[in-house]
Amino acid sequence: MADRSINDLTQYPVFPWVVSDYTSANLDLANPETYRDLSKPMGAQNPERLERLLERYKDAPEPKFLYGTHYSTPGYVLFFLARAAPEYLLCLHGGHFDSPDRMFNSMPDVFRSCTTSMSDFKELIPEFYDSDGSFLRNTKLINFGVRQSGHVIGDVELPPWANRSPDVMISKLREALESDYVSSNLHHWIDLIFGYKQRGDEAIAANNVFYYMTYEGAIDLERITDPNERLSKEVQIMEFGQTPKQLFRSPHPQRFQRQQNPDPVLSSGLQSKRSNSTDSGILECKEVIKERGLQFDRGHNLHRDAITDVQWMANGQKIISTSQDGFLKVYSVVDDQQQLSLKIGNMPISSFELTSDGKSVMIGSWDNQIYVYNLEYGRMQNTVFAHQDAVSQLCALNDVLLSCSWDASVKAWEYFTDGRQNLNLSVKAEMDHEAGVNCIAPIPQMSRLVSGTKDGHVSVWDPENSTFPIRTWQAHVGEVQSLTLSRDNRQIVSCGADGFLRLFDANTMMEIFSKDAATELRCAAWWQDRKVVSGCSDGSLLVWDLTCGSIVEKITQAHQGVVSCLHAGTDQRICSGGTDKLVKLWSEGTI
Repeated sequence: MADRSINDLTQYPVFPWVVSDYTSANLDLANPETYRDLSKPMGAQNPERLERLLERYKDAPEPKFLYGTHYSTPGYVLFFLARAAPEYLLCLHGGHFDSPDRMFNSMPDVFRSCTTSMSDFKELIPEFYDSDGSFLRNTKLINFGVRQSGHVIGDVELPPWANRSPDVMISKLREALESDYVSSNLHHWIDLIFGYKQRGDEAIAANNVFYYMTYEGAIDLERITDPNERLSKEVQIMEFGQTPKQLFRSPHPQRFQRQQNPDPVLSSGLQSKRSNSTDSGILECKEVIKERGLQFDRGHNLHRDAITDVQWMANGQKIISTSQDGFLKVYSVVDDQQQLSLKIGNMPISSFELTSDGKSVMIGSWDNQIYVYNLEYGRMQNTVFAHQDAVSQLCALNDVLLSCSWDASVKAWEYFTDGRQNLNLSVKAEMDHEAGVNCIAPIPQMSRLVSGTKDGHVSVWDPENSTFPIRTWQAHVGEVQSLTLSRDNRQIVSCGADGFLRLFDANTMMEIFSKDAATELRCAAWWQDRKVVSGCSDGSLLVWDLTCGSIVEKITQAHQGVVSCLHAGTDQRICSGGTDKLVKLWSEGTI
Protein backbone atom coordinates (compact mmCIF):
# COMPACT_ATOMS: atom_id res chain seq x y z
CA MET A 1 0.00 0.00 0.00
CA ALA A 2 2.89 2.37 0.70
CA ASP A 3 4.62 1.46 -2.59
CA ARG A 4 7.61 -0.14 -0.87
CA SER A 5 9.20 -3.28 -2.29
CA ILE A 6 12.29 -5.41 -1.71
CA ASN A 7 12.73 -5.23 -5.50
CA ASP A 8 13.34 -1.47 -5.40
CA LEU A 9 16.35 -0.22 -3.42
CA THR A 10 15.07 3.36 -3.69
CA GLN A 11 11.83 2.41 -1.93
CA TYR A 12 12.89 -0.52 0.24
CA PRO A 13 10.57 -1.55 3.12
CA VAL A 14 11.21 0.35 6.36
CA PHE A 15 11.31 -1.36 9.75
CA PRO A 16 11.86 0.40 13.08
CA TRP A 17 14.64 0.14 15.56
CA VAL A 18 12.82 -1.53 18.44
CA VAL A 19 15.55 -2.51 20.90
CA SER A 20 17.77 0.20 22.37
CA ASP A 21 20.07 -2.05 24.45
CA TYR A 22 23.03 -3.38 22.50
CA THR A 23 25.53 -3.56 25.36
CA SER A 24 24.01 -5.85 28.03
CA ALA A 25 24.86 -9.51 28.38
CA ASN A 26 21.16 -10.36 28.71
CA LEU A 27 18.23 -8.75 26.91
CA ASP A 28 15.34 -8.10 29.31
CA LEU A 29 12.25 -7.80 27.12
CA ALA A 30 10.05 -7.30 30.17
CA ASN A 31 11.81 -4.01 30.94
CA PRO A 32 10.39 -0.97 29.08
CA GLU A 33 13.83 0.65 29.24
CA THR A 34 15.04 -2.02 26.81
CA TYR A 35 12.99 -0.50 24.00
CA ARG A 36 13.36 2.52 21.76
CA ASP A 37 10.74 5.27 22.17
CA LEU A 38 8.44 4.50 19.23
CA SER A 39 6.55 7.77 19.61
CA LYS A 40 9.62 9.68 18.40
CA PRO A 41 11.62 9.50 15.15
CA MET A 42 15.22 8.33 15.43
CA GLY A 43 16.42 11.93 15.28
CA ALA A 44 14.52 12.76 18.45
CA GLN A 45 15.68 9.80 20.55
CA ASN A 46 18.56 11.79 22.07
CA PRO A 47 17.36 15.04 23.76
CA GLU A 48 20.76 16.73 23.53
CA ARG A 49 21.12 16.03 19.83
CA LEU A 50 17.53 17.12 19.21
CA GLU A 51 18.17 20.43 20.97
CA ARG A 52 21.12 21.13 18.66
CA LEU A 53 19.05 20.18 15.61
CA LEU A 54 16.20 22.47 16.68
CA GLU A 55 18.60 25.38 17.11
CA ARG A 56 19.81 24.83 13.56
CA TYR A 57 16.21 24.48 12.35
CA LYS A 58 15.20 27.90 13.72
CA ASP A 59 17.70 29.75 11.56
CA ALA A 60 17.29 27.57 8.45
CA PRO A 61 15.87 29.11 5.24
CA GLU A 62 12.61 27.90 3.71
CA PRO A 63 11.72 25.19 3.03
CA LYS A 64 12.92 24.19 6.48
CA PHE A 65 13.93 20.68 7.46
CA LEU A 66 15.10 19.21 10.73
CA TYR A 67 17.03 16.27 9.30
CA GLY A 68 19.29 16.68 6.28
CA THR A 69 19.54 12.91 5.70
CA HIS A 70 16.72 10.40 5.46
CA TYR A 71 15.96 7.19 7.35
CA SER A 72 15.73 5.03 4.19
CA THR A 73 17.96 5.32 1.12
CA PRO A 74 19.55 2.85 -1.34
CA GLY A 75 22.88 3.56 0.32
CA TYR A 76 21.54 2.62 3.76
CA VAL A 77 19.96 -0.58 2.45
CA LEU A 78 23.25 -1.67 0.87
CA PHE A 79 25.12 -0.51 3.97
CA PHE A 80 23.29 -3.27 5.85
CA LEU A 81 23.43 -5.79 2.98
CA ALA A 82 27.05 -5.27 1.93
CA ARG A 83 28.05 -8.85 2.78
CA ALA A 84 25.01 -10.36 1.04
CA ALA A 85 25.01 -8.17 -2.09
CA PRO A 86 28.52 -6.74 -2.53
CA GLU A 87 28.05 -6.33 -6.30
CA TYR A 88 25.35 -3.73 -5.74
CA LEU A 89 27.56 -1.87 -3.29
CA LEU A 90 30.31 -1.77 -5.91
CA CYS A 91 27.86 -0.26 -8.40
CA LEU A 92 26.81 2.36 -5.87
CA HIS A 93 30.39 3.41 -5.10
CA GLY A 94 31.76 3.37 -8.64
CA GLY A 95 33.56 0.02 -8.56
CA HIS A 96 35.01 0.07 -5.05
CA PHE A 97 33.77 -0.45 -1.52
CA ASP A 98 33.25 2.36 0.94
CA SER A 99 35.93 3.28 3.48
CA PRO A 100 36.31 0.32 5.91
CA ASP A 101 35.52 2.50 8.93
CA ARG A 102 32.26 3.67 7.37
CA MET A 103 30.95 0.17 6.65
CA PHE A 104 28.50 -1.87 8.72
CA ASN A 105 30.96 -3.30 11.21
CA SER A 106 29.19 -3.32 14.55
CA MET A 107 25.55 -3.42 15.65
CA PRO A 108 26.24 -1.47 18.87
CA ASP A 109 28.23 1.15 16.93
CA VAL A 110 25.48 1.65 14.34
CA PHE A 111 22.81 2.16 16.98
CA ARG A 112 25.08 4.60 18.80
CA SER A 113 25.62 6.53 15.57
CA CYS A 114 21.87 6.64 14.82
CA THR A 115 21.17 8.14 18.24
CA THR A 116 24.12 10.55 18.56
CA SER A 117 25.37 11.60 15.11
CA MET A 118 24.07 14.87 13.64
CA SER A 119 23.70 13.23 10.23
CA ASP A 120 22.60 9.64 10.89
CA PHE A 121 18.89 8.92 11.43
CA LYS A 122 18.40 5.64 9.57
CA GLU A 123 15.86 2.99 10.47
CA LEU A 124 16.25 -0.75 9.86
CA ILE A 125 15.28 -3.12 7.03
CA PRO A 126 13.11 -6.28 7.17
CA GLU A 127 16.11 -8.62 7.26
CA PHE A 128 16.72 -7.72 10.91
CA TYR A 129 13.42 -9.36 11.83
CA ASP A 130 12.74 -12.00 9.19
CA SER A 131 15.87 -13.75 7.90
CA ASP A 132 18.46 -16.34 8.85
CA GLY A 133 20.95 -13.60 9.70
CA SER A 134 23.38 -14.62 6.96
CA PHE A 135 23.65 -11.00 5.78
CA LEU A 136 25.61 -10.36 9.00
CA ARG A 137 28.30 -12.91 8.07
CA ASN A 138 31.10 -12.49 5.55
CA THR A 139 30.52 -15.97 4.16
CA LYS A 140 31.90 -14.96 0.74
CA LEU A 141 35.23 -14.02 2.38
CA ILE A 142 35.29 -10.69 0.56
CA ASN A 143 38.18 -8.32 1.21
CA PHE A 144 36.43 -5.21 2.51
CA GLY A 145 39.70 -3.77 3.84
CA VAL A 146 41.22 -3.01 7.23
CA ARG A 147 39.95 -0.46 9.74
CA GLN A 148 42.19 2.19 11.29
CA SER A 149 42.24 0.10 14.44
CA GLY A 150 43.93 -2.68 12.47
CA HIS A 151 40.92 -4.99 12.49
CA VAL A 152 40.16 -6.84 9.24
CA ILE A 153 36.51 -6.50 8.31
CA GLY A 154 34.73 -9.84 8.63
CA ASP A 155 31.41 -10.63 10.27
CA VAL A 156 29.36 -7.90 11.91
CA GLU A 157 30.03 -7.43 15.63
CA LEU A 158 26.87 -8.41 17.49
CA PRO A 159 25.53 -7.26 20.87
CA PRO A 160 26.66 -9.38 23.86
CA TRP A 161 23.17 -10.80 24.38
CA ALA A 162 23.29 -12.40 20.91
CA ASN A 163 26.03 -14.84 22.02
CA ARG A 164 27.92 -14.26 18.74
CA SER A 165 25.04 -15.85 16.82
CA PRO A 166 23.22 -13.90 14.08
CA ASP A 167 20.34 -16.38 14.42
CA VAL A 168 19.98 -15.53 18.10
CA MET A 169 20.04 -11.79 17.39
CA ILE A 170 17.37 -12.03 14.68
CA SER A 171 15.24 -14.22 16.92
CA LYS A 172 15.56 -11.80 19.85
CA LEU A 173 14.75 -8.77 17.69
CA ARG A 174 11.71 -10.54 16.26
CA GLU A 175 10.59 -11.47 19.77
CA ALA A 176 10.95 -7.82 20.77
CA LEU A 177 8.97 -6.69 17.72
CA GLU A 178 6.13 -9.02 18.74
CA SER A 179 6.26 -8.09 22.43
CA ASP A 180 3.40 -6.52 24.35
CA TYR A 181 5.35 -3.28 24.72
CA VAL A 182 5.80 -2.89 20.97
CA SER A 183 2.21 -3.98 20.29
CA SER A 184 1.10 -1.19 22.61
CA ASN A 185 3.28 1.46 20.97
CA LEU A 186 3.93 0.53 17.35
CA HIS A 187 0.99 2.64 16.17
CA HIS A 188 2.96 5.76 17.22
CA TRP A 189 5.77 4.81 14.82
CA ILE A 190 3.24 4.11 12.06
CA ASP A 191 1.86 7.62 12.59
CA LEU A 192 5.37 9.01 12.00
CA ILE A 193 6.32 6.96 8.96
CA PHE A 194 3.01 6.29 7.20
CA GLY A 195 0.45 8.39 9.04
CA TYR A 196 -0.80 11.77 10.09
CA LYS A 197 2.50 12.83 11.71
CA GLN A 198 4.37 12.39 8.45
CA ARG A 199 3.64 15.87 7.13
CA GLY A 200 2.38 19.32 8.05
CA ASP A 201 1.92 20.80 11.52
CA GLU A 202 1.74 17.36 13.16
CA ALA A 203 5.14 16.46 11.70
CA ILE A 204 6.61 19.73 13.00
CA ALA A 205 5.17 19.10 16.46
CA ALA A 206 6.59 15.57 16.43
CA ASN A 207 10.06 16.72 15.27
CA ASN A 208 9.63 14.64 12.14
CA VAL A 209 10.53 17.04 9.30
CA PHE A 210 12.82 15.89 6.48
CA TYR A 211 14.05 17.61 3.33
CA TYR A 212 11.05 18.58 1.18
CA MET A 213 12.12 16.56 -1.87
CA THR A 214 11.85 13.29 0.05
CA TYR A 215 8.04 13.61 0.17
CA GLU A 216 5.78 12.23 -2.53
CA GLY A 217 4.41 14.95 -4.80
CA ALA A 218 6.75 17.65 -3.50
CA ILE A 219 7.78 18.58 -7.03
CA ASP A 220 6.14 17.98 -10.42
CA LEU A 221 8.82 16.49 -12.65
CA GLU A 222 6.56 16.76 -15.69
CA ARG A 223 6.75 20.56 -15.50
CA ILE A 224 10.56 20.65 -15.59
CA THR A 225 11.47 21.28 -19.25
CA ASP A 226 15.26 21.36 -18.84
CA PRO A 227 16.40 17.71 -19.23
CA ASN A 228 19.53 18.25 -17.15
CA GLU A 229 17.59 19.81 -14.31
CA ARG A 230 15.02 17.04 -14.44
CA LEU A 231 17.70 14.33 -14.39
CA SER A 232 19.34 16.03 -11.43
CA LYS A 233 16.07 16.07 -9.49
CA GLU A 234 15.31 12.44 -10.34
CA VAL A 235 18.75 11.29 -9.16
CA GLN A 236 18.40 13.32 -5.98
CA ILE A 237 15.00 11.80 -5.24
CA MET A 238 16.21 8.24 -5.92
CA GLU A 239 19.50 8.37 -4.05
CA PHE A 240 18.79 10.58 -1.07
CA GLY A 241 15.68 8.93 0.30
CA GLN A 242 11.95 8.74 -0.29
CA THR A 243 9.33 9.04 2.42
CA PRO A 244 6.65 6.33 2.01
CA LYS A 245 3.24 7.19 0.64
CA GLN A 246 1.06 8.71 3.37
CA LEU A 247 -1.57 6.08 4.15
CA PHE A 248 -3.39 7.53 7.17
CA ARG A 249 -4.70 11.01 7.94
CA SER A 250 -5.76 10.22 11.51
CA PRO A 251 -4.11 8.39 14.43
CA HIS A 252 -3.55 4.70 13.74
CA PRO A 253 -5.37 2.32 16.11
CA GLN A 254 -3.38 0.51 18.74
CA ARG A 255 -2.69 -3.13 18.06
CA PHE A 256 -4.42 -5.56 20.41
CA GLN A 257 -2.11 -6.92 23.06
CA ARG A 258 -1.40 -10.60 23.41
CA GLN A 259 -3.27 -12.11 26.34
CA GLN A 260 -1.27 -13.78 29.10
CA ASN A 261 -3.82 -16.56 29.41
CA PRO A 262 -3.11 -19.03 26.59
CA ASP A 263 -6.75 -20.08 26.40
CA PRO A 264 -9.15 -17.35 27.52
CA VAL A 265 -12.21 -19.32 26.40
CA LEU A 266 -14.93 -19.42 29.03
CA SER A 267 -17.70 -21.96 29.11
CA SER A 268 -21.16 -20.38 29.18
CA GLY A 269 -22.02 -22.46 32.23
CA LEU A 270 -19.12 -21.34 34.41
CA GLN A 271 -20.55 -18.13 35.89
CA SER A 272 -18.83 -18.59 39.22
CA LYS A 273 -15.42 -19.06 37.58
CA ARG A 274 -16.02 -16.00 35.42
CA SER A 275 -16.80 -13.74 38.34
CA ASN A 276 -13.92 -15.01 40.49
CA SER A 277 -11.30 -15.32 37.79
CA THR A 278 -8.03 -13.46 38.16
CA ASP A 279 -6.94 -14.17 34.59
CA SER A 280 -5.57 -10.97 33.07
CA GLY A 281 -7.21 -11.46 29.67
CA ILE A 282 -10.64 -11.74 31.28
CA LEU A 283 -10.17 -8.88 33.71
CA GLU A 284 -9.52 -6.57 30.75
CA CYS A 285 -13.05 -7.32 29.51
CA LYS A 286 -14.80 -7.55 32.86
CA GLU A 287 -16.59 -4.22 32.58
CA VAL A 288 -17.70 -5.06 29.06
CA ILE A 289 -19.16 -8.51 29.60
CA LYS A 290 -20.37 -8.66 33.18
CA GLU A 291 -24.01 -7.90 32.29
CA ARG A 292 -24.22 -9.21 28.73
CA GLY A 293 -24.13 -12.74 27.37
CA LEU A 294 -25.71 -14.95 24.76
CA GLN A 295 -28.71 -16.87 26.03
CA PHE A 296 -30.68 -19.61 24.22
CA ASP A 297 -34.27 -18.61 23.52
CA ARG A 298 -35.89 -21.32 21.41
CA GLY A 299 -35.31 -23.71 18.50
CA HIS A 300 -37.34 -24.66 15.45
CA ASN A 301 -37.20 -27.81 13.35
CA LEU A 302 -38.16 -26.28 10.00
CA HIS A 303 -36.19 -28.31 7.46
CA ARG A 304 -35.29 -31.86 6.54
CA ASP A 305 -31.62 -31.17 5.80
CA ALA A 306 -28.78 -28.85 6.82
CA ILE A 307 -29.58 -25.15 7.13
CA THR A 308 -27.56 -23.07 4.65
CA ASP A 309 -28.72 -19.50 5.37
CA VAL A 310 -30.91 -17.72 7.91
CA GLN A 311 -31.88 -14.08 8.49
CA TRP A 312 -34.18 -11.96 10.57
CA MET A 313 -36.81 -10.03 8.62
CA ALA A 314 -39.77 -7.73 9.29
CA ASN A 315 -37.94 -5.99 12.15
CA GLY A 316 -37.25 -9.23 13.97
CA GLN A 317 -40.82 -10.54 13.80
CA LYS A 318 -39.95 -13.27 11.30
CA ILE A 319 -37.06 -15.46 10.26
CA ILE A 320 -36.37 -16.69 6.75
CA SER A 321 -34.23 -19.76 6.17
CA THR A 322 -32.96 -21.97 3.35
CA SER A 323 -31.68 -25.52 3.40
CA GLN A 324 -30.01 -28.26 1.43
CA ASP A 325 -33.50 -29.77 1.21
CA GLY A 326 -34.26 -27.17 -1.49
CA PHE A 327 -36.84 -25.28 0.57
CA LEU A 328 -37.08 -21.62 1.55
CA LYS A 329 -39.24 -21.06 4.62
CA VAL A 330 -40.60 -18.02 6.44
CA TYR A 331 -41.50 -18.43 10.10
CA SER A 332 -43.33 -15.92 12.29
CA VAL A 333 -41.63 -15.62 15.67
CA VAL A 334 -44.53 -13.55 17.00
CA ASP A 335 -47.26 -16.02 15.96
CA ASP A 336 -45.01 -19.06 16.42
CA GLN A 337 -46.05 -20.57 13.10
CA GLN A 338 -44.73 -21.20 9.61
CA GLN A 339 -46.00 -18.72 7.01
CA LEU A 340 -44.29 -19.90 3.84
CA SER A 341 -42.78 -23.16 2.61
CA LEU A 342 -41.39 -22.79 -0.91
CA LYS A 343 -39.79 -25.65 -2.84
CA ILE A 344 -37.23 -24.13 -5.20
CA GLY A 345 -35.83 -27.19 -6.91
CA ASN A 346 -34.21 -30.56 -6.45
CA MET A 347 -30.80 -29.12 -5.59
CA PRO A 348 -29.74 -27.51 -2.31
CA ILE A 349 -30.20 -23.78 -1.80
CA SER A 350 -27.02 -22.04 -0.68
CA SER A 351 -27.98 -18.46 0.08
CA PHE A 352 -30.57 -15.73 -0.35
CA GLU A 353 -30.81 -11.95 -0.28
CA LEU A 354 -33.87 -9.79 0.35
CA THR A 355 -34.49 -6.71 -1.75
CA SER A 356 -34.27 -3.42 0.12
CA ASP A 357 -38.06 -3.13 0.33
CA GLY A 358 -38.39 -6.69 1.64
CA LYS A 359 -40.95 -7.59 -1.02
CA SER A 360 -38.82 -10.00 -3.03
CA VAL A 361 -36.12 -12.52 -2.24
CA MET A 362 -33.31 -13.60 -4.57
CA ILE A 363 -32.19 -17.19 -4.03
CA GLY A 364 -28.90 -18.85 -4.99
CA SER A 365 -28.88 -22.57 -5.72
CA TRP A 366 -26.46 -25.41 -6.27
CA ASP A 367 -28.06 -25.82 -9.71
CA ASN A 368 -26.08 -22.71 -10.81
CA GLN A 369 -29.18 -20.51 -10.94
CA ILE A 370 -30.57 -17.46 -9.16
CA TYR A 371 -34.30 -17.47 -8.50
CA VAL A 372 -36.35 -14.34 -7.80
CA TYR A 373 -39.52 -14.84 -5.72
CA ASN A 374 -42.05 -12.14 -4.85
CA LEU A 375 -43.04 -12.56 -1.19
CA GLU A 376 -45.84 -10.01 -1.47
CA TYR A 377 -47.73 -11.75 -4.28
CA GLY A 378 -46.44 -15.28 -3.69
CA ARG A 379 -45.10 -15.98 -7.18
CA MET A 380 -41.81 -16.73 -8.89
CA GLN A 381 -40.71 -13.67 -10.87
CA ASN A 382 -37.59 -14.85 -12.62
CA THR A 383 -34.97 -17.58 -12.99
CA VAL A 384 -31.48 -16.74 -14.22
CA PHE A 385 -28.66 -19.11 -15.16
CA ALA A 386 -25.94 -17.31 -13.21
CA HIS A 387 -22.77 -19.42 -12.99
CA GLN A 388 -21.03 -22.53 -14.32
CA ASP A 389 -21.06 -24.09 -10.85
CA ALA A 390 -23.05 -23.76 -7.65
CA VAL A 391 -23.94 -20.29 -6.44
CA SER A 392 -22.23 -20.16 -3.03
CA GLN A 393 -23.46 -16.81 -1.66
CA LEU A 394 -25.56 -13.76 -2.50
CA CYS A 395 -25.39 -10.29 -0.99
CA ALA A 396 -26.30 -6.72 -1.93
CA LEU A 397 -23.98 -3.77 -2.57
CA ASN A 398 -26.08 -0.62 -2.63
CA ASP A 399 -28.55 -1.33 -5.51
CA VAL A 400 -26.50 -4.17 -7.01
CA LEU A 401 -26.82 -7.91 -6.32
CA LEU A 402 -23.54 -9.77 -5.87
CA SER A 403 -23.21 -13.50 -6.44
CA CYS A 404 -20.21 -15.76 -6.02
CA SER A 405 -19.65 -19.32 -7.13
CA TRP A 406 -17.37 -22.31 -6.94
CA ASP A 407 -16.69 -21.64 -10.64
CA ALA A 408 -14.13 -19.08 -9.37
CA SER A 409 -16.13 -15.99 -10.23
CA VAL A 410 -18.07 -13.16 -8.63
CA LYS A 411 -20.76 -11.34 -10.61
CA ALA A 412 -22.45 -8.01 -10.04
CA TRP A 413 -26.08 -7.82 -11.20
CA GLU A 414 -28.31 -4.84 -11.78
CA TYR A 415 -31.92 -5.64 -10.98
CA PHE A 416 -34.95 -3.76 -12.23
CA THR A 417 -38.70 -4.22 -12.61
CA ASP A 418 -40.16 -4.57 -16.09
CA GLY A 419 -43.64 -3.63 -17.32
CA ARG A 420 -45.07 -6.93 -16.07
CA GLN A 421 -43.71 -6.24 -12.58
CA ASN A 422 -41.10 -8.97 -12.91
CA LEU A 423 -37.73 -8.40 -11.27
CA ASN A 424 -35.03 -8.88 -13.92
CA LEU A 425 -31.29 -9.36 -13.47
CA SER A 426 -28.59 -8.12 -15.83
CA VAL A 427 -24.85 -8.78 -15.43
CA LYS A 428 -22.97 -5.57 -14.74
CA ALA A 429 -19.49 -6.92 -13.97
CA GLU A 430 -17.62 -10.20 -13.54
CA MET A 431 -14.60 -10.77 -11.31
CA ASP A 432 -12.50 -13.87 -12.01
CA HIS A 433 -10.52 -15.66 -9.32
CA GLU A 434 -7.90 -18.41 -9.21
CA ALA A 435 -10.05 -20.71 -7.06
CA GLY A 436 -13.67 -21.28 -6.15
CA VAL A 437 -15.23 -18.42 -4.22
CA ASN A 438 -16.95 -19.35 -0.95
CA CYS A 439 -18.02 -15.97 0.37
CA ILE A 440 -18.32 -12.26 -0.32
CA ALA A 441 -18.95 -9.15 1.76
CA PRO A 442 -19.88 -5.66 0.52
CA ILE A 443 -18.25 -2.39 1.64
CA PRO A 444 -21.08 0.02 0.75
CA GLN A 445 -19.40 3.32 1.60
CA MET A 446 -16.54 2.52 -0.80
CA SER A 447 -18.68 0.69 -3.43
CA ARG A 448 -16.30 -2.23 -3.13
CA LEU A 449 -16.54 -5.88 -2.21
CA VAL A 450 -14.32 -8.45 -0.53
CA SER A 451 -14.19 -12.09 -1.63
CA GLY A 452 -12.83 -15.23 0.03
CA THR A 453 -11.74 -18.34 -1.85
CA LYS A 454 -11.23 -22.04 -1.31
CA ASP A 455 -7.44 -21.62 -1.41
CA GLY A 456 -7.44 -19.12 1.48
CA HIS A 457 -7.11 -15.86 -0.44
CA VAL A 458 -9.03 -12.67 0.25
CA SER A 459 -9.40 -10.08 -2.53
CA VAL A 460 -10.74 -6.53 -2.67
CA TRP A 461 -12.62 -5.53 -5.83
CA ASP A 462 -14.13 -2.46 -7.42
CA PRO A 463 -17.09 -3.70 -9.53
CA GLU A 464 -16.74 -0.63 -11.75
CA ASN A 465 -13.20 -1.73 -12.69
CA SER A 466 -13.34 -5.49 -12.32
CA THR A 467 -10.50 -6.69 -14.56
CA PHE A 468 -8.08 -7.09 -11.66
CA PRO A 469 -8.53 -6.98 -7.89
CA ILE A 470 -7.34 -3.94 -5.97
CA ARG A 471 -5.51 -6.26 -3.62
CA THR A 472 -5.20 -10.01 -3.00
CA TRP A 473 -3.45 -11.75 -0.12
CA GLN A 474 -3.29 -15.13 1.63
CA ALA A 475 -5.50 -14.66 4.68
CA HIS A 476 -5.97 -18.28 5.75
CA VAL A 477 -4.41 -21.69 5.35
CA GLY A 478 -7.26 -23.59 3.76
CA GLU A 479 -10.67 -22.25 2.83
CA VAL A 480 -12.04 -18.83 3.73
CA GLN A 481 -15.41 -19.80 5.17
CA SER A 482 -17.05 -16.42 5.78
CA LEU A 483 -16.57 -12.64 5.53
CA THR A 484 -18.63 -10.28 7.66
CA LEU A 485 -18.77 -6.47 7.66
CA SER A 486 -19.17 -4.56 10.92
CA ARG A 487 -22.29 -2.45 11.44
CA ASP A 488 -20.33 0.78 11.11
CA ASN A 489 -18.83 -0.51 7.82
CA ARG A 490 -15.32 0.06 9.13
CA GLN A 491 -14.05 -3.48 9.79
CA ILE A 492 -14.30 -6.94 8.26
CA VAL A 493 -14.01 -10.30 10.02
CA SER A 494 -12.87 -13.38 8.12
CA CYS A 495 -13.22 -16.94 9.39
CA GLY A 496 -11.18 -19.83 8.04
CA ALA A 497 -10.95 -23.57 8.00
CA ASP A 498 -7.58 -23.08 9.75
CA GLY A 499 -9.45 -21.97 12.90
CA PHE A 500 -8.32 -18.35 12.72
CA LEU A 501 -10.56 -15.33 13.09
CA ARG A 502 -8.98 -12.27 11.49
CA LEU A 503 -10.04 -8.65 11.74
CA PHE A 504 -9.24 -6.21 8.90
CA ASP A 505 -9.68 -2.49 8.46
CA ALA A 506 -12.27 -2.10 5.67
CA ASN A 507 -10.51 0.96 4.25
CA THR A 508 -6.90 -0.22 4.12
CA MET A 509 -7.39 -4.00 4.53
CA MET A 510 -4.63 -3.92 7.12
CA GLU A 511 -4.91 -6.80 9.57
CA ILE A 512 -5.75 -5.48 13.03
CA PHE A 513 -6.13 -8.70 14.96
CA SER A 514 -6.00 -12.48 14.53
CA LYS A 515 -6.52 -15.38 16.90
CA ASP A 516 -6.62 -19.15 16.65
CA ALA A 517 -9.85 -20.63 18.01
CA ALA A 518 -8.39 -24.16 17.82
CA THR A 519 -11.47 -25.33 15.87
CA GLU A 520 -12.70 -24.76 12.34
CA LEU A 521 -14.75 -21.55 12.06
CA ARG A 522 -17.64 -21.73 9.60
CA CYS A 523 -19.56 -18.46 9.97
CA ALA A 524 -19.73 -15.22 11.95
CA ALA A 525 -22.05 -12.34 12.78
CA TRP A 526 -21.37 -8.95 14.36
CA TRP A 527 -23.19 -8.72 17.66
CA GLN A 528 -23.21 -5.45 19.64
CA ASP A 529 -20.60 -2.83 18.77
CA ARG A 530 -17.37 -4.69 19.52
CA LYS A 531 -18.45 -8.32 19.68
CA VAL A 532 -18.55 -11.05 17.08
CA VAL A 533 -20.26 -14.43 17.37
CA SER A 534 -18.70 -17.25 15.35
CA GLY A 535 -20.10 -20.68 14.58
CA CYS A 536 -17.80 -23.69 14.64
CA SER A 537 -17.61 -27.09 12.99
CA ASP A 538 -17.83 -28.75 16.43
CA GLY A 539 -21.27 -27.20 17.02
CA SER A 540 -20.14 -24.49 19.44
CA LEU A 541 -20.70 -20.74 19.41
CA LEU A 542 -17.85 -18.43 20.37
CA VAL A 543 -18.37 -14.84 21.48
CA TRP A 544 -15.35 -12.64 20.75
CA ASP A 545 -14.72 -9.28 22.38
CA LEU A 546 -12.54 -7.40 19.90
CA THR A 547 -11.75 -4.64 22.37
CA CYS A 548 -9.35 -6.93 24.18
CA GLY A 549 -8.93 -9.63 21.55
CA SER A 550 -10.37 -12.49 23.58
CA ILE A 551 -13.03 -15.17 23.41
CA VAL A 552 -15.26 -14.25 26.34
CA GLU A 553 -17.92 -16.90 26.02
CA LYS A 554 -18.20 -20.40 24.60
CA ILE A 555 -21.49 -22.20 24.19
CA THR A 556 -20.72 -25.85 23.62
CA GLN A 557 -23.15 -27.99 21.60
CA ALA A 558 -25.16 -25.00 20.45
CA HIS A 559 -25.94 -27.35 17.55
CA GLN A 560 -25.47 -31.08 17.14
CA GLY A 561 -23.08 -30.80 14.24
CA VAL A 562 -21.69 -27.86 12.28
CA VAL A 563 -23.00 -24.34 12.92
CA SER A 564 -23.45 -23.41 9.26
CA CYS A 565 -24.92 -19.87 9.37
CA LEU A 566 -25.56 -16.93 11.70
CA HIS A 567 -27.39 -13.63 11.51
CA ALA A 568 -27.68 -10.80 14.05
CA GLY A 569 -30.79 -8.66 14.27
CA THR A 570 -30.93 -4.98 15.09
CA ASP A 571 -32.33 -5.86 18.54
CA GLN A 572 -29.20 -7.85 19.50
CA ARG A 573 -30.86 -11.21 18.88
CA ILE A 574 -29.01 -13.93 16.98
CA CYS A 575 -30.43 -16.69 14.81
CA SER A 576 -28.28 -19.68 13.92
CA GLY A 577 -28.62 -22.67 11.62
CA GLY A 578 -26.83 -25.99 11.66
CA THR A 579 -26.37 -29.29 9.95
CA ASP A 580 -28.70 -30.68 12.64
CA LYS A 581 -31.57 -29.13 10.56
CA LEU A 582 -32.46 -26.73 13.39
CA VAL A 583 -32.86 -22.97 13.42
CA LYS A 584 -32.14 -21.57 16.89
CA LEU A 585 -32.80 -18.14 18.36
CA TRP A 586 -30.51 -16.49 20.90
CA SER A 587 -31.00 -13.32 22.91
CA GLU A 588 -28.94 -11.03 25.09
CA GLY A 589 -28.89 -12.37 28.66
CA THR A 590 -26.98 -12.06 31.91
CA ILE A 591 -23.65 -13.76 32.38
